[in-house]
Amino acid sequence: MGTNLMTPKKRDDWHWAKWMQPTESHIKFKWVELAAGERLFQQGDLANSVFIIIEGQLLMERIQDNSVERSYRDSGNLVGEKDVVANRLRSATAVANIPTRLIRISKAEYTRLKKGRAWFD
Repeated sequence: MGTNLMTPKKRDDWHWAKWMQPTESHIKFKWVELAAGERLFQQGDLANSVFIIIEGQLLMERIQDNSVERSYRDSGNLVGEKDVVANRLRSATAVANIPTRLIRISKAEYTRLKKGRAWFD
């Protein structure tokens, strides 16, 4: 994926890194590490950030009309962007299926990155 990510000093420190395109500006993000079974967010939570799975896997569960839809997201996947873009609450619950490492990009930072950058879609 062409990443150039620095190892964080502690779990939730903010870091700057070049990501995706070497000519793009720096991206502000937070590291997130989840143990297997740990929840990242729950359906109905405020959608105030997007996540990129660096390694691991998330189980996505969505309850709708008395049924449960399940799917998996693996390394390299962007998670939560549709809810952020639509300015709505989380439409699914995300739980680490195995130990998972992600980066969290705030809604404001994601909006800034998407503006005029077709490669980010």
